[in-house]
Amino acid sequence: MAPERRKRKTEGVPVLKLPPRHLRGVLDALRSNEFDRDGFRIGVMELFEADKDEKSVFRGMAVPTLRSLGLMAGFDREMRLTANGSIVGLGLARQPMDRAPLAVVLQDIESRRNLDRVWRGKPVREAEAVDMLIEQESAEGKRAGDVAGRVRRWLGYLEFAGLLERRELSGELVRRPRAPARISKREFAGKLRDCYRTLSPRTVGEAIVPVEDVRRCVAQAFYADGRILISSGFDACLERLLIGAGEGVFLHRSMGADEALFVSQGVGYSSLSIRGHR
Repeated sequence: MAPERRKRKTEGVPVLKLPPRHLRGVLDALRSNEFDRDGFRIGVMELFEADKDEKSVFRGMAVPTLRSLGLMAGFDREMRLTANGSIVGLGLARQPMDRAPLAVVLQDIESRRNLDRVWRGKPVREAEAVDMLIEQESAEGKRAGDVAGRVRRWLGYLEFAGLLERRELSGELVRRPRAPARISKREFAGKLRDCYRTLSPRTVGEAIVPVEDVRRCVAQAFYADGRILISSGFDACLERLLIGAGEGVFLHRSMGADEALFVSQGVGYSSLSIRGHR
């Protein structure tokens, strides 16, 4: 049962029960209460009517949605934003709201889960898109239950993020793909070293820093420069950096079932260090 459940969380249409209009508030609540589950829970519950219960709102909508989108890591007292969650939250909190980081995250999920083949470069009626995604889910033996509802919620998120545009007269959905940010090896290496220097404690020798902390710092640094680098992009840049001389970067194996590992050649690494960073 456990392996199948894990498979369901990484394949097919994500389960997104939280309405997209509440995503900003939930991310704000987590940002203000990282490593504090009770504070996070209280912050989420304040977004909804008093008659809503914790089971349906916090445990049923907020937490599963953030996990499905890869915006949160950790359990119980370890709940915190991922690199993706950090920049998506920063974007949604801007005035005016910047939905580009969310769009890039959703587009990445589409690509990895083979959900983007629905569009085929032309406008599609919503009913047609729903039918195609339901057919794909059924053909691959994905979850039972309210498949149509899950698909419509997914399309709602794509539209909220600006990846889908609804034509006013025909109601057709037009796909608006986002081009990935162009980041050179030199730029990435510079931001990586800057963030490592910021995060590393003042110790003798090379300090070991969690990969996810570095991902988050680098993502925020590029976002401050007007470019979006999500976790998969960070991993691709780091892998490219390591192919050469490695820029003094050393990876450290995970000793447990950690989340958000950097995987290189089938091996998961939880942290890194950089020689000669001072």
